[in-house]
Amino acid sequence: MLVYGDTLKYSPMYIGYIILKEFQRKKSDKISLMDITKALRDANMNSHRQFILGLSFLFFVGIIDFKEDYIWVIS
Repeated sequence: MLVYGDTLKYSPMYIGYIILKEFQRKKSDKISLMDITKALRDANMNSHRQFILGLSFLFFVGIIDFKEDYIWVIS
């Protein structure tokens, strides 16, 4: 994968990494959508597109699952 400038910061893989770091920080298997948006805001990612890309990437890889307003890490 060729990366130029800041494009890696906005890739779905990096956004997924930030989301998974929030799971580690909370030390929990579930996390609310609001906690994820706060973590992305703290990383200067304010776009809803980045939020959707990160969650979609983790879901399609099989790392997370959605249940109600929580996101769960699949063990």
